This record gives sequence, C-alpha cells and structure tokens, in this order.
Amino acid sequence: VLFRSGQTFSRLVAGYAHTCGLTTAGVAWCWGSNQFGESGRPRGNSSVRVAPGPVSGSLTFTTLAAGKYHTCGITTSGEAYCWGYNQYGQIGDGTKGYAYNREVPTRVVTTDALKFASIVAGEGHTCALTESHAAWCWGSGQSVGDGGFTSRASPVAISGAAYYDRLIAGGSHTCGWISGASPSVECWGQVNIFDGYRASGWYAYPTPKTSTIHTTMVSAAIGAMHDCGLTANGTATCWGNRRYGQLGDGTVGYKPSPVLVAGQIEPWSPGTAPTLSLTTGWNHVAIGTYQATTLTAEDVCQTINTANGAGTAAEIDRWVNGGWEGHICGLPPNTFTLDRYTGYFLRLTRPATWTPPA
Repeated sequence: VLFRSGQTFSRLVAGYAHTCGLTTAGVAWCWGSNQFGESGRPRGNSSVRVAPGPVSGSLTFTTLAAGKYHTCGITTSGEAYCWGYNQYGQIGDGTKGYAYNREVPTRVVTTDALKFASIVAGEGHTCALTESHAAWCWGSGQSVGDGGFTSRASPVAISGAAYYDRLIAGGSHTCGWISGASPSVECWGQVNIFDGYRASGWYAYPTPKTSTIHTTMVSAAIGAMHDCGLTANGTATCWGNRRYGQLGDGTVGYKPSPVLVAGQIEPWSPGTAPTLSLTTGWNHVAIGTYQATTLTAEDVCQTINTANGAGTAAEIDRWVNGGWEGHICGLPPNTFTLDRYTGYFLRLTRPATWTPPA
C-alpha cells in the first residue's frame, strides 16, 4: 500500500480482512473490511474501506492489536478502547451480541479503575496487561481464562496469581511469559495441543496451564489453528493443524509437537541465529533470514540440492520495487544476490535444510 498522506507508521496489525497502523503521532489508521466496524469508522453505504483513514474520534494510542473482526488499542492515559465485532463481548463495554457491534472506538469498561500497558486480541476475545503486569481478559467464554466458560462482556481477572511480562493471542487462546528464577509460559483457552499431551484434536483450558512447548521458545506467535515459535538458536518451529501447510514442514495433517520449518538456514556456529523474526497468519508462515556470506539464489539452490538430493529446491522469491522477483533453481535468469536481513520465500518440493558454505 502506498500512503500519500505523509503519515509515518510505527506499528502495523492485521485481522482476518482488515489492517490497522499506528502513526508516530499515536493515531490509528485502518483499511480493508469494515463489515462489523473493525476499521473504526461508520460503515455508511460500504462495508469495505479501500483507502487508509484515521479511526473515528481524537484518541492517541500507544499500541494496537487486531483480532479476527475487531481491533483494540491502549491510549496514552492507559485506557483500552475496542471496535468491531462484539458477538462474544470482545469489545469490553459491558454488552455482547451482533446488535452491539461497534463501528467507532469504544472504551472498555472496568470496575477497578485499571490502567493497561499492552493488549492482544484473538478470534473472539481480548486480553490486556495492566501496568502491574496482571492479565485481564474479556470476550468468548472458552478463551478468557477465569475458570469458567461463560462469555464476559467486560474484563475479568485471569485465574491464578501470575504476573506476565508479555502476552500473545490468536485464534481462541492466549499465552503469557513469566520471568524469574524458573521462567515459564502459561496458556489458556481453546488450544491446538500446546502441551503435547493429547494426540489429536482441540481442548479448552479454562485456567492458565504451563505449556512445556512454549517455555522452550524465546518468542512465539499464534494463528487460528497453529502456533509457531523461535528457539534460542533462531530455529523456527510450528505445531498444530497443518491442513493448509501452515506448519511449513512440507506436509499436511496434524502435529502435536513442534516441527522444523523447511528451508531454513541452519545455525552454522555457536550463538548464531539465522531466523530473525517470525509471524503467523491464519494459515501461513513467513520468516526473515540472515546471510553470513555473499551468495546468489542459485548458490542456495545448488547447496540444498547437494545436501538433500537433486530437485529438492524449487524456487526462491523476494519482493522488489513493488513486485515479486523469483529465481527458479537451475535456470539462469534472476540469479540475484541475497541481501542481509532481507526476507525470502523458499518454495520446496520436500523438507530440506541448508548450511551456508564456509
């Protein structure tokens, strides 16, 4: 998207069919679907916002979060505001139901004069950390973590006495990182086998439960039906439903434990971290990689084929000047040089690993 308004954005968040950006001045701009008010402006005669524009009101935000059909933000005064779909009470203003969808930012109602520092959103729920790192959630009953399964139209405290450094949310569950002498990660809601205890299917945890998988990750992201995480050495792994190939291991089906994302640049010396960042969408994964030496796309193809068998690597793509530039392995055109800190899409015919040449 080319912005012609002169705005500079410090953060972007995306829902199912809408996107919002936070300007450096703290103003929220949204575009895309506005079917339920998720773009933060009255719908009028159109449920689609094809051009970015500021949300209604004159609020200044410090952060934003996007759920499937709703959006939320924290203002500079520590208040939470949400807008969009409100079937389960995920707006947090004390109401719930389709008739109470909110087309403009609406203040989250709290009875404890809470001040929030961060916020996350899933498919039908919202969670936020207070300035003292206590977690509060509202929305879908299977996701709020207060010990029951009743949808909450305003914030409720998470069951237990844990204080979290940060939260992540997606689909119908949330996870929180706990620091200290024994760091851990707790998750709650409807989860895709985050603990590896169940062989298949979904399970709803009404209270926080320690996740043995997430605890091994330095960071993680949650999709609708899958989770992904980064290990300490920078390796990207995913687990959960891979019906659409979103686990990135070259297969489909269901996986209760982490699998390696195919095509990664494996660590070639202690302490290196080839994968810099990872994010999940509803059914896909993208990674950014770090190159230690100057290599062309064909160099990568040849090295992968040598290690894994001819024909393993198929195509390497990158986004350049507003369009895709691709190199098909074995063909001479577009054998571009791989730049440092640049993201590439590596399409493989089967899972593979790669160790850069010395």
